[in-house]
Amino acid sequence: MDDEYGGHKITLNHFRHVALDPKTGQPTQTPKALLFYTHGYGDYGSRYAYIGNYLSKLGIEMAGLDQRGFGDSEGEEGKIVSFETSTEDNKSFFKEYIKKYPHLKDVPKFLMTGSWGC
Repeated sequence: MDDEYGGHKITLNHFRHVALDPKTGQPTQTPKALLFYTHGYGDYGSRYAYIGNYLSKLGIEMAGLDQRGFGDSEGEEGKIVSFETSTEDNKSFFKEYIKKYPHLKDVPKFLMTGSWGC
């Protein structure tokens, strides 16, 4: 996902754990749910890959992004631009994710956060 920052585009790293059919272990187009994860201050999304791996085997898809300046995303390291910017980054990511994977449009969606992600 790209976004404007100081007049130039930056890349926000994201991750995806595809839901698997619990019976076959193959990716499914009809997951039970979609969990978006927003990490807290000083953290990064891939730290929670073990949760995504576990949920995918239960038929639940998990996705999220590294907040700007954290993890593998661009931006000034460790700097929170503003609460509003973080909120807009996440809202944009959620919308773009559903556009990219339209089969998830009607799937129940949940948000898991911690710390600053709340």
